[in-house]
Amino acid sequence: MKIAVVAPSNPMSREAAEKVEAIVRSRGDCELFIHPQCFLEHGHFAGSDEQRLSALREMMADPSIDAIWFARGGYGSNRIAEAAISEIPAAAKSKTYMGYSDTGFLLAAFHKAGLDVAHGPMPQDAVREGGEGAIDRGLDWLVRRDRSGLEQSVRQPAMPFNLSVLSKLLGTVLEPDFTGVELLIEEVSEHHYKIDRLMFHVTSNANVRKVARIRLGRASDIPQNDREFGEDEQAIVAHWCERVGIELGRPADIGHDSDNKVVPFGISQERIRAETSLQRRSLCALPRSEQQEGQMAQGTGRKAGGGLARPVQPSADLAKICGSQPLPRSQVVSKVWDHIRKNNLQNPQNKREIMADSTLKPIFGGKDRVSMFEMNKHLSNHLK
Repeated sequence: MKIAVVAPSNPMSREAAEKVEAIVRSRGDCELFIHPQCFLEHGHFAGSDEQRLSALREMMADPSIDAIWFARGGYGSNRIAEAAISEIPAAAKSKTYMGYSDTGFLLAAFHKAGLDVAHGPMPQDAVREGGEGAIDRGLDWLVRRDRSGLEQSVRQPAMPFNLSVLSKLLGTVLEPDFTGVELLIEEVSEHHYKIDRLMFHVTSNANVRKVARIRLGRASDIPQNDREFGEDEQAIVAHWCERVGIELGRPADIGHDSDNKVVPFGISQERIRAETSLQRRSLCALPRSEQQEGQMAQGTGRKAGGGLARPVQPSADLAKICGSQPLPRSQVVSKVWDHIRKNNLQNPQNKREIMADSTLKPIFGGKDRVSMFEMNKHLSNHLK
């Protein structure tokens, strides 16, 4: 079982990475690859929009990756979510994707696109008090579909969201169908009056009014207001549910803390049990020696004014590999990888490193070898 960590929002801390890697080593039941992009810094974000999208798409397209674990929340996944589901690579459809908080934008988009997603702990949770338990809970689900870490009272189909994220994705292309869904919500660091405002917006949405029920998880670190609001979060949610006729369910065991439970999106308990059995039978049967490690993603960048499938013009140097006619970027990347495989240009000691032959060297800016992450940037310099 191989799990990739990418950061679609804010950078992951080195401390969290080291703690998660230590936990994985001690477990011995999976392999973890923390993408270098997780540590990039570009203002508020873990790299530019293009860099974050590139890393995510790269891991989505890599057939050796079984699951993608979002590093942390913060803000920023909404800026790349729509592009992330454009021309989904075939390899992406067999993976599980997990996170919460800001990554809810991606979880909604991926679920709507038919991918397997779950709300659950993220690697950055390792630095919380009780974080080791959260990491183990997340890994137990990703690796062997262990149901002990699930929110035990949930009635599927279910969808969990941070309330602020849910409010912001309504009315966008990311909004999923909530018909008959048990909608779980949680919040962190918002005043009670803001929670009230968010509930007004959420419960005013016609799609949300089709849910089976709403359940409130934990609302933590609520700031004090200079004028007391007069109702706590439970009373606020109850008020808006009653006002629009939505059933209010029992409290949910989710939140921005180390006790946050796993909730798969929109699947039945029968499917969970079936997948648990299948996962256990197949874990050790996945071939590794023949898999290409770190295949470049289709559509790893998005230039202004065009979609991911927009034809791009290769430079004269790149045309020696993919021809001189405009091609979609995904086809350019595919042809470059065909050249790499045909000429055995992956470093056998480190398959994420590409060795340059006489054709690739000018594309790589004269370098003898580059990482796959660097290669993506070099290819961008040779496309118009």
